[in-house]
Amino acid sequence: MLKNISIAKKLPALFAILTTISVVSVGTLSYMEISRSMERDVLAKVGATEEASGNIFESTFARIRADLKVMAESNISQDAIVRLGAGFENIAKEGKDPKAFLQKS
Repeated sequence: MLKNISIAKKLPALFAILTTISVVSVGTLSYMEISRSMERDVLAKVGATEEASGNIFESTFARIRADLKVMAESNISQDAIVRLGAGFENIAKEGKDPKAFLQKS
């Protein structure tokens, strides 16, 4: 079959086939490398975002803990808790259920 075709037609066809193979292989390898590079970039950004979010939550909860500690150590808060407990005892002494009494109010 190929013996009937002249060399003048075989060489351009061979060059065209080799060129097509090289272009397709380079394109495929480039696509794969770009895909891997983009995946690494996305994973790095997700990791950085996750770390930043964790730091924000950690600092927010640290501020809340500090605020609660200040409030708990305050004499006003401690006095309010004592008075609240006494109020519940007074409601119970009157023979009423403190929970039901507060829900009615």
